[in-house]
This record gives sequence, structure tokens and C-alpha cells, in this order.
Amino acid sequence: MYFGEEDEEIKATLMEQDPQVDLAVIRFEYAKYIQPLEFADSDQLKKGSFAIALGNPSGYYGSATFGIISYPKRYIEEDIDNDRIIDWEAEYIQHDVAINPGNSGGPLINLQGQIIGINTMKFVDEEIDNMGFSIPSNLVAQIVPLLEQGIKPQRPKLGVQILEIRSMNEEKRLSYNIPSDINYGLLVDSVEPNSPAGKANIKKGDIILYFNGVQIRYTHQLRNELNKLVNTSGKQIEIVVYRDGEEITLKAVF
Repeated sequence: MYFGEEDEEIKATLMEQDPQVDLAVIRFEYAKYIQPLEFADSDQLKKGSFAIALGNPSGYYGSATFGIISYPKRYIEEDIDNDRIIDWEAEYIQHDVAINPGNSGGPLINLQGQIIGINTMKFVDEEIDNMGFSIPSNLVAQIVPLLEQGIKPQRPKLGVQILEIRSMNEEKRLSYNIPSDINYGLLVDSVEPNSPAGKANIKKGDIILYFNGVQIRYTHQLRNELNKLVNTSGKQIEIVVYRDGEEITLKAVF
């Protein structure tokens, strides 16, 4: 680990890392006190709020850049295992603060000096300018305690292929026999055997309306709720589905 102002390198030990969200926790000993930064509540971010990125872009130690929050909750599809199937819709903070190689892993802070996100990537294109993305602080605060214990986060899967009701046109709704009074939810197109969904008796043709008490309108909402179940074991979650003209409450175990 390198301290630029002192021009000093010290040994550090990797406790654990989570490549899916580009986070790692390291342990080191240092003679001087280092003031830790507090986490802010990233759910409270508003478009237009000021933000500052800290990092070492292109090796320029301790650089700071300034901008605003462009969109507090931006969801980006990700193929984690490179099988050309979307596995996740990760949540990011979109901002226009200038970030470059060397900013990744550095904090995005508010004007109170609190961490609102961890910078991780930006879009680069001749027609795109100032589109940076940070991991929300609330997600970081959830994952870091596990990494500190040397535990690699494990994210559960429900075990279904789904379609958004809201994105269906009339022809597709008719082909799937979606009732006219159902205008939200996720249609189950297939169920993996022995998955939490399969064991909970979720069936093809069911429409998931609620997951753990949260109304589900979009795919990313379901994935967000699953993301909250990191490293759970034996936790029972209620799932409300629409089937054959009625709502049924099922229980899945993760």
C-alpha cells in the first residue's frame, strides 16, 4: 500500500474481495492515525446534488474532481459468467464527476465529506462525455462487514426465467393469457428444478406480484431484493403470485 504524501510503501494483507461489485478489504498497520470517512445514506441522494471524486487518476496522487449526481439509481445489465445471459442488473450512482484509470476504488463523497459511493467505471465513447458510475454506499456498507471477516459474498438466485408484464405489448399479453386487470409483476416463463422457486412450488405461468412484502414491477426490483439476502442461510421469504385468478402466498427458503 502506498502513501503518496509520505512517499511510503507498507505491507497490506487482503482480507477478502468481491469482484462482482469491485470491492476489497485490506488490513495494514501504520504509525499515524488515519481519519476514516463515514458512509452517507445513498438512498437519500437527489439528482443535481454535488459530489467529489477522490483518487489517483493516471498516477496523480490525491486528485479531486467535482460534479453532480446525474441519476441516483441507475441499473445496468451484467453478464457475470460471460455466458451471454444477463445475470444481474447492478445498481449504480450515475454522475458527471471526472474519473479516469486510478479513480476506481476511490470514494465519491458529498460536501460533508461522507462517502456516497465507490467509483468503479465510466462509459467511454466519442459521443459520450462525463458518464461515471459508483457503487452506492449502502451496498458497500452491506458488503464490507462480510469482507472484513474473510467471507466472500454469495448471492442467492430464485431460479426462474421471467418477463416483465409492463413491457409486454397487447399481442404478447394475449399470447401469455395475461388478464387485463394485471398491469404489473413478473411472469414466470420457466422454473429450475430444486431451486428456491421450485421448492416453493412456483410454477410456469405464475405472475410474481410481491417479494418479501415489496411490490415487484421491474426485474431489477426482484434482483435488488435478492441482493439483500447475501450470505443468508435458511431465511424464509414470502412471495405472492397470481395464479388461476387469485393471489397465492408461497414461501421460499434461501
